[in-house]
Amino acid sequence: MVMGLLLAAVLVIVGLIPSAGVAGGLGTAAWLLMMPAICAFMGMDFTGSTTYTSLSGVEKEMRFAVPSQCIAAALGIALWMLARFF
Repeated sequence: MVMGLLLAAVLVIVGLIPSAGVAGGLGTAAWLLMMPAICAFMGMDFTGSTTYTSLSGVEKEMRFAVPSQCIAAALGIALWMLARFF
């Protein structure tokens, strides 16, 4: 999730994600929520892929990570759609 947040912050700083006005602010907030969720979901493909991970550790991580990813993605999509109306 940290890598997604850094990626979104870089895109805002570079100017690829507009941040001016109400719609821009909502759009920026949407991307700051969606990018970490997407990156974390993609990174979960590698969870448990090493020899020193345990099934119980992977289950514990996923019990926390999956709901937080879903919530962040849903809020991001809702803000992104709301920004389209302003």
